[in-house]
Amino acid sequence: MGKPQTMTVGGKLSEELLLRYAAIIEGTDDAIIGKTLGGIITSWNPGAERIFGYRAEEAIGESVLILFPRERVDEEIEILQKVSRGERVSNFETVRKRKDGTLIDVSVTVSPLIDLSGQIVGVSKIVRDITPLKRAEEDLQRRAEEYTLAFNESPLPMWIFDIDSLSFLAVNDEALMAYGYSRDEFLAMTIKDIRPPEDVGSLVANVRQVVSRADQGTWRHRRKDGTIITVEVTSRPIQFNGKEARLVLANDITSRRRAEEALVSAEHRYRDVLDNMMEGCQIIGFDWRYIYVNDVAAAQRRKRKSELVEHSVMEVYPGIERTEMFAALRRCMESRIASAMETALSFDDWTTGWFRLSIEPVEDGVFVLSQDITHEKKDAEELEKYRSHLEELVSARTAALEDVNKELEAFSYSVSHDLRTPLRHIDGFAGLLARKIEGTLDQESRKYLDSIRTACKGMWTLIEDLIDFSRNARMEIAKSKVSARALFDRAIIELEGETRGRKIEWNLGPLPEIEADQRLLYLVVLNLLSNAVKYSSKREDAVITIQHSKGDDEDIFVVRDNGVGFDMKYVDKLFGVFQRLHDDEEFKGTGIGLANVRRIISRHGGRTWAEGKVGEGASFYFSIPSATGY
Repeated sequence: MGKPQTMTVGGKLSEELLLRYAAIIEGTDDAIIGKTLGGIITSWNPGAERIFGYRAEEAIGESVLILFPRERVDEEIEILQKVSRGERVSNFETVRKRKDGTLIDVSVTVSPLIDLSGQIVGVSKIVRDITPLKRAEEDLQRRAEEYTLAFNESPLPMWIFDIDSLSFLAVNDEALMAYGYSRDEFLAMTIKDIRPPEDVGSLVANVRQVVSRADQGTWRHRRKDGTIITVEVTSRPIQFNGKEARLVLANDITSRRRAEEALVSAEHRYRDVLDNMMEGCQIIGFDWRYIYVNDVAAAQRRKRKSELVEHSVMEVYPGIERTEMFAALRRCMESRIASAMETALSFDDWTTGWFRLSIEPVEDGVFVLSQDITHEKKDAEELEKYRSHLEELVSARTAALEDVNKELEAFSYSVSHDLRTPLRHIDGFAGLLARKIEGTLDQESRKYLDSIRTACKGMWTLIEDLIDFSRNARMEIAKSKVSARALFDRAIIELEGETRGRKIEWNLGPLPEIEADQRLLYLVVLNLLSNAVKYSSKREDAVITIQHSKGDDEDIFVVRDNGVGFDMKYVDKLFGVFQRLHDDEEFKGTGIGLANVRRIISRHGGRTWAEGKVGEGASFYFSIPSATGY
């Protein structure tokens, strides 16, 4: 058997209430024992362990008769009969047995536990060890002449009062400490002075009724500082100095009474919390019967509360023993292990509902918090269907786009090759014509022939760039470890023919090794540096800067110049085929270079972008995913 656990009910407020209730129960010296109507122990506080010697795991699940001497067993039957009728048994003095066989005198209060529907669902028993009290009474009875010794040594407050005048005749030290009066103050008062004024009438009536017999009851007393306490009082008639008197023994039970009240209050509060929760809440007892079900849980199960409470889960859901949910409930019931799960339940109308369950061990058995996620599941299924359909559409369109791109690439490559033959003929015949009629042409005719041959050369360059652009799209990427610094140094040397006679300041920061296709990345570097050289040509002191920075998962490079720059509103055109921001007379070019840069970097999984300002230069960026294989 497991030790009772503190219930946690999805919300902070209920946890605090139960923790407060648990602290009160565990802090009292009295034994507070819960049991079923069949006499099976369901809860066992530390006070019970101290009084009877059984640990909680030894007692819970056992019959309460383990605490009864054999000759007292009939008392349990009589008590359970009264409780089943809704009666309460208060301050019943009897004898019980400890684990080691020792018999002890106890005072027992037994109350029925009633749920919100008015049904008796169990029994609460508060047991106080009155062995010291009994021994004190026996000592007084046995040694009436020597009462003073026993009187003063009592661990509980005691006094003697005159029946006629109600004046105090004697008082022990415990009473002085408990009530705050000096001995002289006590002996100058009557028993009415330690009662709240509103209780005096019933006090006097009670004294008159029990003049010649022993009596026991619970009363309110008032200390000197005005504090009201609740005490259990035992009194019996004696002769004291020739006067009819009563000997009184008082036991402060204020903390115990507060514990009882807190127990009832906490019970109602946590049930109120559960009743008003948005989720379904159920408590299943150790006998697999529903102890508590809130309205939400009943609605989720499509049952009435009366069809669930006091019925076993096996009765409500035939065959549940074979389900994963029942396995989780059993694990929690027997091993006190909490769990969470999603499960489907089938209903009598042949429909199915999905629920998210949180299963927790509690003192009475198992607590189940349930959330209906049927709509959530249906939405997820619809979303999955939509996602699958969307993926099919994307795959189909991607395949179609790839086919179109392949056709365009093939067409571009074929056209580029086919254009070179007639272009070669035009340039060749123009050259032959120029040589044949050389010396007979006027200046204007010579200019026409030169323009034809210049246009042919430009067209030839454009065709070569288009072929490279098409070839780069089809070529396999062959990545290796590449020194970025070596690529930039090589490109600067190759551009010396274009930079000869110019003053250019090259600024290269630290550049790393990266994972890339060396041949293709060199084309990127050469294109960007060639552009920087070209568009800074109108500067007397050109400055070209190459820098590197590290991103989260990429290496970022920038080529920056102080040339003519560009207007940022045209930045989206820079990397397109044949897109140029300057005319051919100002800066020669085909409009293919930056498109080639973007295609190569994209095939590496990187990014390209640019920043610029008219008259203040431009910065071209590209990134390469960080190397992971070296």
